[in-house]
Amino acid sequence: LQAPKNLKLGTKTVSKKVTAVDEADTKAQDAAVTLSWEMRPMGLVNITVSPASITQAVTPGKGGARFKFNADISCSTPGSSGTIEWTATIEAEENRESSNDEVTATTNVTCR
Repeated sequence: LQAPKNLKLGTKTVSKKVTAVDEADTKAQDAAVTLSWEMRPMGLVNITVSPASITQAVTPGKGGARFKFNADISCSTPGSSGTIEWTATIEAEENRESSNDEVTATTNVTCR
């Protein structure tokens, strides 16, 4: 999962990309990826992710399919800091390896 490592934010909303990569291992098929997040401490930032879920085709041997999400983020508590824990959950009909269905990333946030 590719997400910003560090963000220094004000109360103005900024848009950042969060990208999950998936590759089919058995056959060409559709895969659905849903992006969720958790802020620690809660209430530090406002986050809107769009779209919340993306479905697209993945094909073995074609390189990973990129699922690109837009995250609009702004601080609600100036002078604070914390982390955003991002989780991308991948679902596909022909899924042989369920142990890699979730990928995570962490963004450190400082509110000015």
